[in-house]
Amino acid sequence: MSDLIHLAELDGLGRDVFYVSVPSFSSIPARFDLPTEKFVLFIACDANNISTADISDWAEKMLDSGAVYICTWGKDCERVHDVIDEVDVEREIETEGKLPFVMTTWHSKETLDDALWFALMCTEPYEDSDNASIATVILNVNDDARGEHLRKILTDLKKFIEVDDGKLETLEATD
Repeated sequence: MSDLIHLAELDGLGRDVFYVSVPSFSSIPARFDLPTEKFVLFIACDANNISTADISDWAEKMLDSGAVYICTWGKDCERVHDVIDEVDVEREIETEGKLPFVMTTWHSKETLDDALWFALMCTEPYEDSDNASIATVILNVNDDARGEHLRKILTDLKKFIEVDDGKLETLEATD
């Protein structure tokens, strides 16, 4: 499946949430057909066998298409995060700082559920942004079991993001 699916609007944030699952890193679209110019991106993938050059090319496409906050999760997500930051710094130098601030995080020590919750509830792109003009894209790469888990969570976002006595109530995560 590689179609972008609109799931819901996050109450309180006014942000639309989309989901896409792709069979490989190279099949990630260069641009998502979103109703907003800017977006938060959560990517779950195993990057162990993905070259740094491929990650760099992908990061440039995501930043060019409006990603302003990127959360990475999965094997080798720290490297994915670092490559995104390197691409962002190069772009900042080339444009003399005229691009929007981009925030990146990696979640190598967190469960998939916790990292996803962070991406949905804690990502505030940049000071001058209007959350109503920002979408959130959940991207699953090359893992059908993880994709099924994400779809299960995302079909009931309200239940997933509830907090009870400071403890997240989430489904069992699959790593």
